[in-house]
Amino acid sequence: MSDIARTVKELEIVLARVDERLIHGQVINGWLTKVKPTHILIVDDELPQDELMSNMYKALSPRWLDVEIFSTEAAVKYLADHMREDWRILLMAKTPCTFEKLVRLGCKFEEIVIADKRYLPNKKNISIECKRSINFLLDQKIHLTVQEFPEDTPYKISFYAL
Repeated sequence: MSDIARTVKELEIVLARVDERLIHGQVINGWLTKVKPTHILIVDDELPQDELMSNMYKALSPRWLDVEIFSTEAAVKYLADHMREDWRILLMAKTPCTFEKLVRLGCKFEEIVIADKRYLPNKKNISIECKRSINFLLDQKIHLTVQEFPEDTPYKISFYAL
């Protein structure tokens, strides 16, 4: 295991979440209250080049919360270089594919919460790429659930037929 992967594994990620909308009212009013993060880390390979949207996501967050936006590889490096024991990280990505990339780079997750109910197994409008990523994450023994609001009962995902 690389030094970066070993360091990232030791971080306290209070919530790893797939949410296409990233930061929005549900996250601010529900999830932040539940998990009480000190940092939000958005991982997306395109968003760091979009200054307008990056600034918008940062502006939507409470002032006391540090929001960082990185590509997948830059996020792993950032976490390795800046880790502190008192950080409580809410890690967000738009799709399960980003979490697959993070795992392939050595990050470890016990659980990933998926916001959108379209990821429930009986839905058909999920890309093959996302289904493959979900199956990869499940093969890594990562617990995957669909849970839109903190008070919702989580629905466990077990496998996607391709």
